[in-house]
Amino acid sequence: LVLKHNINFSKVYSDYIIDKTYDEGIVAEDKVLVAINMLYSKIAYNMINNNLKTNYLLYLPATLYEKENKLAKVLKLLNDEACKNSVIFVVRNSVLIKYKQIITNIKKQGYRFAVFCDIEANDEKDQYIIGIADYVFLDKNMFQNSNIALYVNKSAIVIEDISSKVDILGGEQ
Repeated sequence: LVLKHNINFSKVYSDYIIDKTYDEGIVAEDKVLVAINMLYSKIAYNMINNNLKTNYLLYLPATLYEKENKLAKVLKLLNDEACKNSVIFVVRNSVLIKYKQIITNIKKQGYRFAVFCDIEANDEKDQYIIGIADYVFLDKNMFQNSNIALYVNKSAIVIEDISSKVDILGGEQ
């Protein structure tokens, strides 16, 4: 699910800065609420048509994990069995490591997570925390050079470079 904005800007502003403004911080956090409302219609359509196997990857900006009220609002919107079965939150492993307690608590509530491994975890306990994810996305190069398979269920590993498919993952550090 990609939310496109159709706003024209003066050529004084670079496309990079405009994209960065929309993909990070407060604007990105507010876009998540709009995306969730759009996602509801897709999930309802799938339920009506008995298509219960479709899953949706939802990226939450890293700054959202720091804001308890906004995060609670997002989780409340998705606090439905159909949503929990259809929506998979995507996080970078660096974000998972930084907010491991918050994400672990969300996972305990029945939400699912996929981790996009953008960096190699140096600390062994950081490598183990990746194991809480339902899915781990690795590109081919990282999979060949990584010992991540020692820390996660092999069936959870998906060899796919999703950073090229999920625009926001490529832009945020």
